[in-house]
Amino acid sequence: MLSADARRFSETMHAVVVGVSSYAGSGLHDLPACAPEARQVSEALSSGHACGVPAEQVHLVTEDEAGPTAIADKLATVANGCRQDDILLFYFAGHGEADETDGFILRTAPDAGGSSRLGRGQIVNAISATAARGVLIILDCCGGAGLAENAPSFLQSLGGHDFRLLLSASRVGQSSWELPDKGSLFTRRLLLALRGDARVGDSGQIYFRDLVDYLQAGVAEDAEAKLGHRDAQTPIVAGSLAEDPLLFLHRDLTLAQLRVRTRRITSETLRRRVAMTAGSIVGLVLLAGIGYWAFLDSHQYLQLRGDNLVLVHGYPGLSGFGLPRDDWTYALGPSDITDDGALSNATPLLLDRQTSPEKAMLHYLNPNARGAVLWWLGDTGAARAALFEAAAKGSNPGPAPDLLADIVEPSDTIILADLVSRLNPSAPANLVMALKQIDPDVALNRFDESPAGANSGSRLNLLVRWSGACTDVTQAWFDNAIASDISGVAFPTATQAILRTPQCKLQVDRAIDAPLSYIDDGINTLRLTNVEGYAQLRAVLSGMLGNPDAAVRDKPDLHARLSRFWRYLDEAPCADWLLDPQLPRQADALIDAAVAASRHCPNFSINARIIDNTVLVELHRPAGALLLAQLPLDGTLDAASFAPLIASIDAKAPNLGDVMLAMITATGSAELRIFLADQLRIAGVAAPDIVALRIAGRPDLDQHLLRWLAASNAPAAAKLCLELLLTGSADTPLIETLAFLEVDETQRATLTELAGRQNLIGRTTLGMLVGPPKLAAALLTSPDARVRALATRYVIARDDRGAILNEAAAALQHADFNLIAARHANDRLVGLLADLEALPEWARPWRAHWIEQLEVDDNGLSLALEKAMGRLGIS
Repeated sequence: MLSADARRFSETMHAVVVGVSSYAGSGLHDLPACAPEARQVSEALSSGHACGVPAEQVHLVTEDEAGPTAIADKLATVANGCRQDDILLFYFAGHGEADETDGFILRTAPDAGGSSRLGRGQIVNAISATAARGVLIILDCCGGAGLAENAPSFLQSLGGHDFRLLLSASRVGQSSWELPDKGSLFTRRLLLALRGDARVGDSGQIYFRDLVDYLQAGVAEDAEAKLGHRDAQTPIVAGSLAEDPLLFLHRDLTLAQLRVRTRRITSETLRRRVAMTAGSIVGLVLLAGIGYWAFLDSHQYLQLRGDNLVLVHGYPGLSGFGLPRDDWTYALGPSDITDDGALSNATPLLLDRQTSPEKAMLHYLNPNARGAVLWWLGDTGAARAALFEAAAKGSNPGPAPDLLADIVEPSDTIILADLVSRLNPSAPANLVMALKQIDPDVALNRFDESPAGANSGSRLNLLVRWSGACTDVTQAWFDNAIASDISGVAFPTATQAILRTPQCKLQVDRAIDAPLSYIDDGINTLRLTNVEGYAQLRAVLSGMLGNPDAAVRDKPDLHARLSRFWRYLDEAPCADWLLDPQLPRQADALIDAAVAASRHCPNFSINARIIDNTVLVELHRPAGALLLAQLPLDGTLDAASFAPLIASIDAKAPNLGDVMLAMITATGSAELRIFLADQLRIAGVAAPDIVALRIAGRPDLDQHLLRWLAASNAPAAAKLCLELLLTGSADTPLIETLAFLEVDETQRATLTELAGRQNLIGRTTLGMLVGPPKLAAALLTSPDARVRALATRYVIARDDRGAILNEAAAALQHADFNLIAARHANDRLVGLLADLEALPEWARPWRAHWIEQLEVDDNGLSLALEKAMGRLGIS
């Protein structure tokens, strides 16, 4: 007898066993054994000494009652009565065949009529709704595997069951053979297993895989012995299973086996479990990684690193997934941070990603830096208050020194006036310029009252920057600045400030007293700002030049001043007496007088010619030639050559181009070559082989030589510049030359590739000067503050700077103050060009010279100005 545990398991089996007789075409067709075989299977299942399935749970359907409907109904009844722990077995012994309509059918009677067709749809419908944990279909019929081919959805999807399996006695197209007096090959072997007459598996437990292996081997063995061919009939398995199920028990189990395992792990199940376990581990690791990444991604922190304040994406001390990563380096450093130690290298300020770092850092910034950040945040009122606080403490301007002038309001007059009145000499002029925006008179008066007002350096700094409307106080301040400067160095600075202040004028007495070196600045400023004064000056000087008395003739210093005045007057008498060799005079005075004579005296001219490898500069006059200078072409030409050269240029000496070509070849002075290259370019002389004129280590000379070449052969200049850059001469002056050259798309691509191999300065400069607009805007918003500062310097040299600045401003995500400087530079450039265009043509080169000398201290602005002046024809 089966043990109680085994019996309980056997009671979970519910079987429907069907047998119908064979008919012609079924194996050895003269042996009607199917019904007896079904009965034997039924008995084997319900035998207490074998499987022990309760007899009432084994339903035998024989040929007398085996109609399609009866079988389907019986199967459905049994299937619907199964519980979740039960197994449903459907055994059929008979005939199966392919069918065009259903794909595969079972025959329930020897005739071939429609009344004997049991279709696969009927079978599936009968058992598809069962609650049983497992379904096993055993078909001992010809081509039984055909049912699996035509019922894939039922067999291939577990749908919450442990198994859904089909065990067919034969393949599709094979017969299920019957033997004389022995029954079918398949069921005979199945009965041996069910009765326990054959050893299948271990300990009397028959698992599905063991049963299949036994049947396939046994049927093949019998087919070879009885039919002479091992492959005459091959049992086939189809369906799905979660784990190898236990199907039958056929002997008593020992006490050690009281626990009946209803399933067994197969190799496939083992692989699946390993895969699932590995997948779970990978999933957990992935989930942990995602959580860790989310944690890192949700944080950011501010940290002082050397001289920079850096915004870092990530969590301090943790790393992974490319984090921490520097998101932004502010144009701020230790000098902009409060000294309480709350924000340092050792103590970063931790923030979440939703917090504005600009708002978070305000508490840790000094007033100047705080004001700049507040301005960036749009709070101009708080920005002014912070900047005023900084000024009251005597702090120098922070990251945006000109910011205050942009945001002051009339209500700030009192506080600004007080701050200016206490200005010390070392302080910059930004407070005065801010007050000037409100009231220029108050600004100047308070400046004069301050300690800075008594300092000549402070006055010069203010003069360089002053502009705007003229008032009586402004005019008086200019006059006093000129009169109080004994050395006279303030004179050109003051005259340029007067020109930038419409309605202000240079006084005649100030022009007369101008230092010798700046007499031309006085005359030109008078001509532009004080027409009546200039007429008075010209009348007085014309009298002295045309009718000199003895007192005038006997004063060498006066000769020098008169010669300089005579040179720069637009109209004057012929004072050829100043050329008298008997007069005591300096060499420069003779040059001045010669240039003046070539302008104001009939039949006087300056000529430059080459004789015996020497340049002779002469004044031709009716009384005979007067030698002004001898310049040997032996490589010794130096800065002493400038005065006679400039005289020749001012006097428009004939053949000067040929002479300068000879001189630029002969001199070894880089400074003289730079001067000559510019003059030859302005004169329209075509450049020779400029490679021979280069001097190693002087990229500034290369820039001027290439600009000269570009004036006559632009493609050659671009090609040569590219060659020099590619050979490793990527110095800043050479890169800056690109601002004046036209490069084609191929060259632009080469330069872009070259930029990637340069250091930060070379890479940024190249990108800004020749890169596409998107690259230029990206450089202006680079996370690296050094890149932004360089990009800001050179964006002004681009013709499309306005659009690029707008694009960069729209893309800017963190506080930066470089764009302020760029916009100021752009505004200054527009204003300077407007001023130059408003001047008469004769005054433009002179004004441009002083703009470059006094008002432009930035390479990018200088390049932009030179380009623009070239378009205006200003040499």
